[in-house]
Amino acid sequence: MIKSLFFLAALLLSMIIHISAQSHVATKGSFCRYAKNSLRNKNVYAEGHTQCPACDAEDAKEAVARKAEDKRRADVRAAERAAMALAEKQAQETALKNKRAADKGVTELAVTMPANKANTGTPTKKAFVAVDGMAAGCLYDDAETDNHLVSSMIFDINQGERNNRVYKLYKDINYFVLNNKKILDNDEFKACIGARRPSLNPENRDKFPPSIGIAILNETAGNHVISDLVDATGKRLLNDDNISTIVHFSGDYFILLEGKSFGRGAAPHASYDFPSGAIYNYKTKRRHELQPFQSANRRHVEVGWVVNGTYMDKKKLRDKSTYDAFFEVITGDHVSMIYYITKEGKLEADEISK
Repeated sequence: MIKSLFFLAALLLSMIIHISAQSHVATKGSFCRYAKNSLRNKNVYAEGHTQCPACDAEDAKEAVARKAEDKRRADVRAAERAAMALAEKQAQETALKNKRAADKGVTELAVTMPANKANTGTPTKKAFVAVDGMAAGCLYDDAETDNHLVSSMIFDINQGERNNRVYKLYKDINYFVLNNKKILDNDEFKACIGARRPSLNPENRDKFPPSIGIAILNETAGNHVISDLVDATGKRLLNDDNISTIVHFSGDYFILLEGKSFGRGAAPHASYDFPSGAIYNYKTKRRHELQPFQSANRRHVEVGWVVNGTYMDKKKLRDKSTYDAFFEVITGDHVSMIYYITKEGKLEADEISK
């Protein structure tokens, strides 16, 4: 009899504990969403305040459900894009074939040496040529946009036309120039930014890679525009709708900034805030996430205003002879991460501070 009573008491106690753990702690000023003057979801540290395990459990369950739903939607979008790409592949190949046949621009010249005693039997050779100083195969920007300047590469959804500094004032250039011929001259893109003309960047010192350019799409994702790398056919190479801004770093490296810009960063830095970002090598497909600035109330990426620009003491930078370009990412108060593209084409980084 005593054992039975002890067993029932233990069972009752465990049930009470379980019910208590599942119920909300709605004490005034606690971290329960049902409490009066609740501190939940406010910029207040939880330490030292009454907690609510039930709210925590509900939040965890909702987070799992949101993650599953986000994955489902992403899978659906990926499947739709794959199906569309498959359906349009043959049409794109036909269009490209026709465009190449109609394009009178020269990518390569076939140079046949005349036959004589000195060079009898010399085979036909091919030599790359430049048209008006522009390297064959490069997608040039008729607006001469500074693709190193972050502010020039940020496009807002409701932004008006820009002064392109050439001959079409206040009109975005939505085409590229390849071998002195316009390509992709349609309404698919809002703006096209490529290699800068020789007058601004002699001998392509920034090493903007051939056959690709930066395009601002005429479509949006949530509250921001979509930017992507495209080839000469207009094919998107990244297919990531989270990317709103792309800055050319150096050579095959690009800076990808995601989401809508929060605006200018805190003084004294001339910087810009984004939800996240990365440095991407489009040939190797390797992506290096930018180190975030973690403040008390939010986590974001704060990037410098331009490639090869910093407010830090430049004496703390590496010797100029060892790198082609650098880019500053502010990671804290008076602390920055400096990313370098070395002369060997490698990505390296140093943390420096005032």
